Amino acid sequence: MPWAWTSTRRLFPDCRFEHRDVADVAAEFDVIYCSEVIEHLPQPIPFLRALRSILAPGGVVFLTTPDMGHRSLPRGARDLIATEEIRPPEHLLYLGRPALSAMLEESGFGDVRFMLNLEPTLKVLARGAMIGPST
Repeated sequence: MPWAWTSTRRLFPDCRFEHRDVADVAAEFDVIYCSEVIEHLPQPIPFLRALRSILAPGGVVFLTTPDMGHRSLPRGARDLIATEEIRPPEHLLYLGRPALSAMLEESGFGDVRFMLNLEPTLKVLARGAMIGPST
């Protein structure tokens, strides 16, 4: 989205911005903050594995995404579709705790901890497992 780059550079002229695939990053990070991204991805497992590959040993990823299992959301399909959390085609995935936890573990993360949130958003901390991600 060229307009996003133009706007961002104009708003933050003293900052450096790069647009790269996470799999192409040749560095390790102690903390990775990934907010409201995973629900937009057609294949989240390769993305999560790429995040895991750049996480330093003992590092932590903090991830947020809409919580389709949140108690504040309506249970009926018609009412749920009317909420702002449902945004096709922008959101490709709708996750709850069990699905996100399984995806993180399959991608090589361990010690997955969900934070209490009064809003319908999952907030999760996960550590890189001591063994590499599964293939």
